[in-house]
Formats: sequence, structure tokens, C-alpha cells
Amino acid sequence: MHPRARMTSVSATMSEFMRHRRHAIAVALVGLAGISAGCAGDAATEAAVWSPSGAPPGFITGLAVSREKPEIIYATVRDRGLFKSTDGSRTWRRAANTGLPPILNAQGSPIVGKYSVYGVAVDPHAPTTVYAIGENGEVVKSTDGGRRWRVTEEFNSVTGLAINPQNPAIVYAVGWQGVFKTPDGGRTWRDASAGLPEDFLTVVALDPQRPETLYVGTEDGDVWKTTNGGHSWGSAGSPSYFDEVLAFAFDPHEPETIYAGTAGAGIAKSTDVDPWEAANTGLPGESEIEDDVLDVSALAFDPRSPGIIYAAAGESGVFRSEDSGGSWRSFNAGLEKHSVYHLTFDAQGRVLYAGTSRGVFAYRFSG
Repeated sequence: MHPRARMTSVSATMSEFMRHRRHAIAVALVGLAGISAGCAGDAATEAAVWSPSGAPPGFITGLAVSREKPEIIYATVRDRGLFKSTDGSRTWRRAANTGLPPILNAQGSPIVGKYSVYGVAVDPHAPTTVYAIGENGEVVKSTDGGRRWRVTEEFNSVTGLAINPQNPAIVYAVGWQGVFKTPDGGRTWRDASAGLPEDFLTVVALDPQRPETLYVGTEDGDVWKTTNGGHSWGSAGSPSYFDEVLAFAFDPHEPETIYAGTAGAGIAKSTDVDPWEAANTGLPGESEIEDDVLDVSALAFDPRSPGIIYAAAGESGVFRSEDSGGSWRSFNAGLEKHSVYHLTFDAQGRVLYAGTSRGVFAYRFSG
């Protein structure tokens, strides 16, 4: 156990959503900002709908698409380990999952086939190299697409991972212990928390164009920023007015702009020169001053079409903005009665995937 570790663990009685959102995962994929904005553009139509992708059934706790081979998709399923698709989510198979942290029964013995793993991050240059988070703070790694895993480090709690897209041997992990960094693909880890407060960190994201620049969010709604790979940190404000930060997204067409999804305060956006401001017009509850807006646990920009962004809002489903967060509308045809916690595009921007409480769904754009 690292000396900075705190002696607090995730409560087994935590509600499903609270339990899930503390195992968010962030992965910076290089190249999305460089995709031409002059492509076919957004081709979403009212006739198109979300469609289920078959297996894996169950509560999706992590979702990642390979940058190198976009037909390869990984999903972690609560209590069931890692699933993999090699054909763009049309079919899935359960990985062997050898070495994943098991779920224990009341006597402390492993339950066969049950795994306490949350979230998945894929190396942008090596589609069979993946990282995942164990419920008890393990950072695990597989180099064969999920067949075999090894524990790279055990922390008390990990809530997010981020891979440097230019040098994928560099990986960051955040949680109750602060920020930790490995320069060698998980062989060694070091503390990279200098200047950070003793707050519980909930999410981490790298600037895909400047991967030495990272942002972390806290349980208290604060944002901290480093421009030197974690050697030092400074405050980047508070987008959610003391509500927990759950997600970040960088605008690939306006790289100075970053968005944050929060617990109870919806979405906020900021640039290098402007402070955080709410971007909630059209979201449920945005006009109710005393009530929460909603929890936004994931944000995804359309890499082909400037200004188009999608937000995952739990039981409220998916919302879409066509004006860089100026206004939002529901985008849930085919997703009714499904809570959504993860969103990710393939690198070409042709498919948007949603990780839900009942499996993976896909929205396939025409053009």
C-alpha cells in the first residue's frame, strides 16, 4: 500500500449509481481533433434510432473504443468482467479474464466467474493493451485483449485513468489517494499530487493536443490543472458550485475550451480566458433554482461536426447540443427506460456508443 493511501474503502451499501460513478474512466485519444470538419458532417436524422448491440447484457461500468482499430470495443460489465467486440459491437464475447480481481463470498472465497472490475482504457496505439480498475483500488493491465491480467498497483480507491496519447507508456490514476503516474506502462508508479489538496479526486482527463496538460475534478466540485505532467498543480476554478465533477471533454474544434459534467449541476464550460459558466439550457431542471439539474457522467464531441456534443445523464438518457452547449434536446429514440452513464465515439465519428444499465447501444450515423 502506498504511504499516501487513506484507510477508507468503497461502501458495499452504496447505491448503484453512486457506486458506479465513482469508477468513471477517462482516456485521451490522439487524433480526434485532427479529423476534418469538412466531412459529411452530422447526419443524425429523426428516423435513425439507438439500437442494442446484443451482448454484453447487464450494467456497463466502462466502455472504450480502440483508436487504432475502431472495430475493436471493450466493455466492463458489473460482476462479469471484460467483454470484447471485434466487429463494431455487432457481436461480443466474454474475455477469459484470468487474473482479474474476483468477487468474494461471505466466507472470503472467490466466486467463480464473478469479477469486481470497473472501467476500461485502451492503449491508442496497441488495441490489445487495456487497463481496468478493480473495486478495491487495483489498476490491472492486459496485453492480450483481456485474456490475462496482472495487477500493476493496489491503491485504496481509483476513480479514473488517463493514457498519454503520444506516449502510451505514461498512465495516470486518480482517486482518494491523489494522482499517481507510471512512466513505464504500470511497472512503477509515483505520486504526482504536488500542489493538490487532500480532496477525493473523481475524474482525470488529458488535453489530447497537449498531453502534459491534465485536469482533475474533485468530490467538492473543484477543478485543478497541471501543464507539466503532474509535477505541479494549480486551481482551475469550480464549475459546479460544490457539486461533484464527473466528466471532462475537450472541444476538438476549439481546443482552448473544456466542458465538465457534474453531479446535480449539469454541464459547465470554460476557456483559458473565461471562467466556468453553466451550459444547461434545455436540460431537465435547468430552470428550477432550488432543485438539482441532473447528473452528467459523460460527454462526447462529434469529431466531424463542430459544435455538436452529446451528454449522458443517467436515467434521463442522452442529450445533444448543436451549438457548443448553448442549448440541449433529448436524443433518446430507442433508449427509453435505459439509464446511460458512458458515451464514446469511434475515431471516424461514424458510430456513437452508449454504455447503459442494460448493455451497450449504438447510434450509427449515415454519410
